[in-house]
Amino acid sequence: MSKCRDCERCQFECEAKACTCRAVLGRFPMRAVSACRARARRRRYMRKTEAEYIQLEDVFLSEPLEGPHLFQLGAALESLSLDGVGVIPTDTQHAFVTAISSKTGTQRIYDIKGVATDQRKPLSLLCSDLSMASHYCDMTAIPRRWFQAMKSCLPGPYTFILRASAAVPRVVLEHKAHLKIWKRREVGIRIPNNSIVSQMVEDLAEPLLASSAPANAFEIWEQDRSKLDFVVGVEALDAPNDLDRVSTVLDLTMEEPVLRRQGAGDVSIFEDVIEATVFQS
Repeated sequence: MSKCRDCERCQFECEAKACTCRAVLGRFPMRAVSACRARARRRRYMRKTEAEYIQLEDVFLSEPLEGPHLFQLGAALESLSLDGVGVIPTDTQHAFVTAISSKTGTQRIYDIKGVATDQRKPLSLLCSDLSMASHYCDMTAIPRRWFQAMKSCLPGPYTFILRASAAVPRVVLEHKAHLKIWKRREVGIRIPNNSIVSQMVEDLAEPLLASSAPANAFEIWEQDRSKLDFVVGVEALDAPNDLDRVSTVLDLTMEEPVLRRQGAGDVSIFEDVIEATVFQS
């Protein structure tokens, strides 16, 4: 065994083929250094015994975050980049979140919520805007008037069910039940009117997988802090304080739009744009 400079710093011994020879011989040196540093950060987070509680005060959730708030979110962003799982506020309920690329994080969310393998429902995708959302769902499969109606609703408390694209990881679309793998072709897309969500998604450059957490941030931290990596609480100056607030769910994968759940989103906006639509519940 030999050690490269960054391995010595983080006390990781690397096999020659995995890291050291690349650093010493100059083959992909930056990739080797980045890998060492990532392992060091992951090891540091693994030592944590409970979630970090991050309290943001005097925030306008409908406006971009300011410098001090961005600094406070740094630990949460680093955790998410390392398969972390946390809780953040949205424009409805709080949500358990992890990066869409994290298979480990996805499994942890299901475990934290205590959902049996054969009872699992797909997690929603929190996106920053329609441009990001279009990478993970097939926007061309819906009529233009439906798209315009959806665009007029967002950002806001809506979940739109759309055909999933090939960019959605298999772990999001598949679940195991009775020894068989069932595949879903749909994915729920959310673009909340919440600057914390949009900031974190933009910084990660990928959507967050989310599942509702119907309690306030501090209660969640007290109950599940040993299972989480971080919890973000907020004292917002422009957000409703309603823990029962849920998103309106509209299914756009059928011949006609289907209202799956009436929530905080105003359905009349959609009905006014699409005159011939008959909503079903």
